[in-house]
Amino acid sequence: MENGELWVHGTDNSIMRIDRNHRKLERIKTMSFDGNVGITLKQEGELVYTDFEDRSVNILKKSQTHAVIRLSGWKPRDVCATLEGDLLVSMTSDDEKTAKIVKYRNTKALKEYYHDLRGRPLFPTGDTALHVTENRNWDVCVAVSSAQVVIVLNGLGAVRFKYSDKSGKKEFRPMGIATDGQCHIMVTDYFNSRVHVLDKDGELLRHIEGHAEGYVFEFERRGYLRAGCFVPEVVLNHPELVQSLYEEFVHAGSDVVLAFTMGLLTGKQAFPFDLPAFACSRTQIAQFAREAKEAGVQYIGLCCGNASHYIRVVAEEYGRRPPASEFSPNMSEHFIFGDQAHVKEYHATTLLPNM
Repeated sequence: MENGELWVHGTDNSIMRIDRNHRKLERIKTMSFDGNVGITLKQEGELVYTDFEDRSVNILKKSQTHAVIRLSGWKPRDVCATLEGDLLVSMTSDDEKTAKIVKYRNTKALKEYYHDLRGRPLFPTGDTALHVTENRNWDVCVAVSSAQVVIVLNGLGAVRFKYSDKSGKKEFRPMGIATDGQCHIMVTDYFNSRVHVLDKDGELLRHIEGHAEGYVFEFERRGYLRAGCFVPEVVLNHPELVQSLYEEFVHAGSDVVLAFTMGLLTGKQAFPFDLPAFACSRTQIAQFAREAKEAGVQYIGLCCGNASHYIRVVAEEYGRRPPASEFSPNMSEHFIFGDQAHVKEYHATTLLPNM
């Protein structure tokens, strides 16, 4: 939105409008949980959203919700407002065996993207989650998550290309899709925690590793990001920084760095300037990791204020020795606190007399 506000939704049944400071301005309750809603904004700024369990596509006008489309035999998944002001709605059949996309103008269905020009199904049988967007060249871009493929159709419904990827450590799972002003297609790869950036013809341009939201606080602390912005523009302006910091965390023993979150401490906002005062020491992080391991925790991570030296401590407490462990403090070699006789002798006979 032009005023910096955002509409967001998660795994509960809420859709919220928030401002740049993450304050909640408006909340809409749906009948659907577990992320089974899709949201889009029309050019006029009106929110349109799907409600899977209610079988409806809704529009918000002046804080009032109106159902503009109600389905029978199908349930809506995702929605996208097109350049012409129409709506692309992805949906799944009640038996969850087939899926399709329908273009609507107001309440009238204009076109179905269901079969190709030869009458064959466009989307794999049994897949129920289609994430859809329209590119600026009028292509319809679809992320088919469980089939591990992105399918791009032209306006007539013919398949222009398909994109998949096997370079990740885990299977390719496209869970979101978007385009930009240059017709680039950006696909989130959920299991591999990265974004695939494609050109309009399906050629891979680059990967953005590590879901860069996970680094927002660290980027702000290093002076690369304006604190308060919800969307990390640093990804576009400094992609090399994203890659560098990702490699730093992996070097320290992290498998993946996930989402940044913001919290309130003691009723006062600590983000971004006062978070260091609440940061744990490495000894405290080590104790936390030991207790988590003893409790049987298999997956562990850190959030706001996290840094690579904390990740190294956690990895070591779990019995791993990442490359960064080579630089873990070895106090036995310290010239004052150490217990190595040759170190003390060197400092006593060679270093100190020459100081």
